[in-house]
Amino acid sequence: MSQPENFNQDAFSFRDVEKRWQKDRNLIATEYDNRQITYDEFIEKLLNLRKEYMPYFQQKLDRGKK
Repeated sequence: MSQPENFNQDAFSFRDVEKRWQKDRNLIATEYDNRQITYDEFIEKLLNLRKEYMPYFQQKLDRGKK
């Protein structure tokens, strides 16, 4: 399982993960808006970002079901 950059298991917080997710997502969107990447690269980066963060969001969903 991959972990977001600078991930610290001891200080794990879903709020921190969500903030990093939003920051990373916005950086990708900015690259696309500034025409630094193509649409295909934009979609590929978003899908990779989703794969990277999915385990953390799945944990949050699973905790909510208990």
